[in-house]
Amino acid sequence: MVMFVCIRCVGVHRSLGTHISKPRSVDLDIWTPDSIVLAQKWGNERGNAVWEQTKSGGTLPGDE
Repeated sequence: MVMFVCIRCVGVHRSLGTHISKPRSVDLDIWTPDSIVLAQKWGNERGNAVWEQTKSGGTLPGDE
């Protein structure tokens, strides 16, 4: 699944470890053709339909 997230959320995902989440930079990383196809296929709308349903309350990083 490929989704685009804000810089705060990327930090959270990076701290989870690559066995859980593999955040990539749009500008700094090299995207394989397969990753580009996944981004087009999944996108944020479809990804959120999966993940927003399963997250528990208070799991988003704050603005502090």
